[in-house]
Amino acid sequence: MSDILHHRPPRLAGLCLDNEGYTSISDLLRVIKTWKYGGLILAIVRLDPKGRFEVTGDKIRVVYGHSYTTTPHYPLASKPGILYHGTQLDKLSYICVTA
Repeated sequence: MSDILHHRPPRLAGLCLDNEGYTSISDLLRVIKTWKYGGLILAIVRLDPKGRFEVTGDKIRVVYGHSYTTTPHYPLASKPGILYHGTQLDKLSYICVTA
């Protein structure tokens, strides 16, 4: 699955990615079945220790390490009430603190 989603989509017949790098799970499953890997996509996603994959609805994509260009869109994070930053004591004077 990593090889297919990270490096091969442009060359695989019938596997198309949108601008954010998603493809449908059914299309990926078809390609995997064609390659005789079976239908364990969601189990692979859940068990991947590196968190390489993201599933949204019925679509899947790799999160990082593409060999091709994607333009993913992520929701904006809300501003935390307090933000902590760890640093060395001798570097503290270089950090600008504003309220």
